Amino acid sequence: MNNTFGMNTIPDNDNQRVGSLEKYQIFNTPAEPAFDHIAALAAKIFQVPIVLITFINKDEVFFKANIGLPGVKAVPRAESICALSILHQDPTVFTQPLSEPFIKDLPLVTGPVQLRFYAGVPIFNKAGYALGTLCLIDRKERTFSSTEAAILQDLATLVSNETEARLTIIQQKQRQDQFKGQLEESEIRFQNLVEQAPIAIAVFQGLSFKVLQANQKMLKLWNKELDDVLGQPLLTFRPEMHGHPYLNVLHEVFVTGESHASYEIKGPVMIEGHPESYYDVMYQPLKDDKNEVTGVMAMLIDVTEERHGRQREQELNEELITANEELFAINEELMHTSQERLKAEELLRVALDTASIGTWHMDLDTRVFTASSRMNELFGFDTGYKISEQDLIRQIDPAYQEHVKRLAFESVRKGAPYRVEYPIIGFNDQKIKWLLAVGRLYDNPKQQVRHFSGVTMDITEQKQDEIRKNDFIGMVSHELKTPLTSLKGYIQMLHQKAVKKEDEYSSNALGKVEKQIIKMQTLINGFLNLSGLETGKIKLNIKEFDICQLVSDTIEDVKIGSSTAHEFIPEPSEGVMLVRADRDKIGQVIYNFMTNTIKYAPLSKEVNVSCKQVGEHIQVSVKDYGIGIKPADIPKIFDRFFRVDNLYTQHISGFGIGLYLSKEIIQRHHGQIWVESNPGEGTTFFFKLPVSGN
Repeated sequence: MNNTFGMNTIPDNDNQRVGSLEKYQIFNTPAEPAFDHIAALAAKIFQVPIVLITFINKDEVFFKANIGLPGVKAVPRAESICALSILHQDPTVFTQPLSEPFIKDLPLVTGPVQLRFYAGVPIFNKAGYALGTLCLIDRKERTFSSTEAAILQDLATLVSNETEARLTIIQQKQRQDQFKGQLEESEIRFQNLVEQAPIAIAVFQGLSFKVLQANQKMLKLWNKELDDVLGQPLLTFRPEMHGHPYLNVLHEVFVTGESHASYEIKGPVMIEGHPESYYDVMYQPLKDDKNEVTGVMAMLIDVTEERHGRQREQELNEELITANEELFAINEELMHTSQERLKAEELLRVALDTASIGTWHMDLDTRVFTASSRMNELFGFDTGYKISEQDLIRQIDPAYQEHVKRLAFESVRKGAPYRVEYPIIGFNDQKIKWLLAVGRLYDNPKQQVRHFSGVTMDITEQKQDEIRKNDFIGMVSHELKTPLTSLKGYIQMLHQKAVKKEDEYSSNALGKVEKQIIKMQTLINGFLNLSGLETGKIKLNIKEFDICQLVSDTIEDVKIGSSTAHEFIPEPSEGVMLVRADRDKIGQVIYNFMTNTIKYAPLSKEVNVSCKQVGEHIQVSVKDYGIGIKPADIPKIFDRFFRVDNLYTQHISGFGIGLYLSKEIIQRHHGQIWVESNPGEGTTFFFKLPVSGN
């Protein structure tokens, strides 16, 4: 850059200095009151007609504040005295400019301004770069004392502070814009997820339940187009919902802020001629940053096929068991009549082949294994090949082989019914199938008959439907978990700031929001555990530990984690009781038992907790004195998604997976889990695990 000073006015670090200045985004910006105020204050203190606050880039000197030079926004750097002021930390002062060879020919000196006095100090940022100057100009010569120089430097410090504060505001806005962009991107991902979801989803706003969003599956269920419902209250396009119980449920979810779930609800026929359908229905309240409910999300999962399939499976299982028992009866009755026995077996074989069911039989004394030709087809072997027990086991998925063998061994040893589902890989075609095997031990000491036999059928189609549903639940839960984690981090940061500022209202509100996020994370983790258990992705970390100590630790965790008036009373244990199990998973079961007493037995002030040895097992129990469970509900209490439905539980949130997960965890530890209850007297949940070494 050529200049009129006859000397080098570019500092060595000018490229870095200009780069640092660009971060402040201050060049060519409008006047701002904070800078104008400092300039006016300087003019008043020093009684000068011209005061400038400048910022200097590579080629120009920009006037951010201008007192006394109206209409001038910038001048070339090569002609500005301010270019000299940034070369030194101390003030640059010219009391007789006409005698200074460097500046006497500048336009400011020779032109209309008639500069006869100049004093300027650099404006430094936190990094130590001189970004510009605060300068005084007078049209008459004057002196400049060291006291005045100190005052001018103090004013320059004020300009520096205001510049840094302005940068902080810019950076905060950039972060807010970034966060806003992330939220918008997250909202788009959520909208896409809703639209692509294999379930019907709709989002309602306000107590009139205006439709904000509805995917194609929900629109198909309503028999409407999106333009017909968007922005419309629910009752406008579905007037038949007037007085319907589930309109009251929607209203209750909005008013209470508590989620609601119902299962296998019969849906209305919206299109004439369509068959009746059944749905799992979930209503989730939507809340703003003040934890106030603004709308409700409705999710409907079509479970018609599952319901019919379960009914068909139950009927088939009953038929299979009946057929198996009839087969055994026929075998016993016709033991000594070979011809009649062969006829009966042939009739049964034809019936089983017609139903595409394979049969198998093992003589437990001779270890001779026989199987029908349908078993060859199911496992992918050629029809004429004589398959063995080991042939079948080798085709079972390795992850399930030990599980299948263990259940068979327990059935033979205890005489318990044998029922197991497992995947196989066909020997020839290498196709993956899911099979259901049902059997039992047949033991007749009088006739010296002892064998293990049963039937096997292909359940691949219904199992794949179940796997797809579990994969979707896991995917949705995982997608929700990531933004929830980020949201929780922001909430905790804002909570800490509110506490520091002693903003009690914000602190309490943010605390409630954080609790709701933790509650949602617990639900999501439950669905992830459910998906992991049913796809075999959860591994057990088996170690030896004192289970009674775990019970005591869990009682303390429950007391700390919930504001409950329940008193958990542990019964004295008989010393150290060791088991070999996954400590975290067993702790999850105990925690579930205890928190269930808080939710479902709110009036039970005392809860008895027991840990004792019973034979070769350690038995843990949690007993409350609440409303109890009806006998009809006890057989279903550990089923997936089952929730007791009565007046006392309809306001309790949850999806009915806690006890199902508990059952799966205990069974994977070769233990037992059960419940005993009397309505009106209370409920006791039990589980027991083998003593370490057994």
